[in-house]
Amino acid sequence: MALTAGSIAFTGFNGDGDDNLSFVALADIAQGTVINFTDSNWNGSSFASGGKAESTMAWTATSAISAGTVININNIGSGTFGASAGTVSFTNSNNTGLSNDSEVVYAYVGPAASPTFLAAISTVGYSSSDGSLSGTGLVAGQTAVSFTGSLDIMGYNGARSGQGSFAAYLAALNNPANWQT
Repeated sequence: MALTAGSIAFTGFNGDGDDNLSFVALADIAQGTVINFTDSNWNGSSFASGGKAESTMAWTATSAISAGTVININNIGSGTFGASAGTVSFTNSNNTGLSNDSEVVYAYVGPAASPTFLAAISTVGYSSSDGSLSGTGLVAGQTAVSFTGSLDIMGYNGARSGQGSFAAYLAALNNPANWQT
């Protein structure tokens, strides 16, 4: 089954130290699936290019990933870069790492020129020059989580049980009130 908006959700962001991201699979992810993560600015129709482009990481499922699995991508900015499951590598290593202010990270499948967006996380909202949800099919509070105040570290600490399906967690996962900052 092809991944679409809401197939994953972010569960953590660390723009300090070694830089880390985490996400949860809300649908099964087939072996060989590649999910791209970028902090390049999205302007509503394309990502920033040339000298304004930022890094893109390709996470690959080296085995089938069951819905409910949390994946950690560690040491994006330094140290031993890797993931808790699957493999991760830079496909664009321009300005690697996550900023500890004014950052938007998008998760998508397919080519950057015509991405299918899965999720997004922002430390500054989505109405800034750092990135927009326009043209992504993502909605803040539903398939994207939005913080303000240029936060450095955020982690989901909301409900982890009681829902009838994994997709039913989307509203909780994308509500900043359910995160510790």
